[in-house]
Parts: sequence; C-alpha cells; structure tokens
Amino acid sequence: MKLLWFCVALSSMFAVFVLVVGLSESESAVQEAAIGSLASAIAVVPYILARSAMFIRDEHGKALRETNRLLLVRVKPVKK
Repeated sequence: MKLLWFCVALSSMFAVFVLVVGLSESESAVQEAAIGSLASAIAVVPYILARSAMFIRDEHGKALRETNRLLLVRVKPVKK
C-alpha cells in the first residue's frame, strides 16, 4: 500500500514538472489547456487507483465509513 502512495507522490511531482515545462513552451491557449489536462490526469489517475486499492483491501469498509463520516461532519444541514 505504501508503494502505491509513493507512486502517487511521484506522479504529482511529475505532473507539476509537466505543467511548468509545458506552460513555458506552449504557444497558444489550446496547447495550455491540453498541457493542463495532461498534468491533471497524471496527478489524479494514480490517486484514484491508490484510493480504490485501499477500499478493496479494507475488509469491513472501515475506511469508507470513516470517509463518509468526515464528509457528513463538514456538510451543514439545510434549513427549510
């Protein structure tokens, strides 16, 4: 599991590198948008894979319940 999170950290750093170099070398807004999309994918896809592996590995859904609990704490109830 630690290997997956290490890969997430590496891919995030690589995404920043791709973004900085790509934006400095781009010549139009279309190229900047493509570089931004590429950098986002480089950073997000490994994170999604690591989170999925974490939930699959967790036998009783403890991590999912904890995540849901944290999300519910942050959401304020809507008053009618």
